[in-house]
Amino acid sequence: MPGYLLLRRLDRRQLDQDAIKGLIPADEAVGEARRALPFGRGNIDVDAQRTHLQSGARTLAARRLRKDAEAAGHEPMPENEDMNWHVLVAMSGQVFGAGNCGEHARIASFAYGALAQEKGRTGDENIHLAAQSGEDHVWAETDDSSAGSSPIVMDP
Repeated sequence: MPGYLLLRRLDRRQLDQDAIKGLIPADEAVGEARRALPFGRGNIDVDAQRTHLQSGARTLAARRLRKDAEAAGHEPMPENEDMNWHVLVAMSGQVFGAGNCGEHARIASFAYGALAQEKGRTGDENIHLAAQSGEDHVWAETDDSSAGSSPIVMDP
């Protein structure tokens, strides 16, 4: 977050204290996602080098686990069927400590929900996963549509 704030300042787009407070739970959620997946991103060269290729192997193992859990009919949240797949993606990444953007984004979005409540964020805030059409990349975004604020992007 310090780098983001510095760039905003250099670009003469400073944020007020309330806007900065709004970024804190998102920054903490990104940190939680990175800590939950200590071997990093399976498709990023720097993480592959740092982990002696374990990031990629662990990401493949996590995805195999998710597919096996799906095939076995595992439902971690039977009361919320729409969330089951997202929970499986996050859980499988955590088991192996690595994942690509989808695993990171889902863990960050789940972490953000709890952190935002702790920090007193409004209940009108929405969080969702976003992707660019034609691109293989996923991130989490949140916004408080009632406040008319810009989305907060979490892209671990």
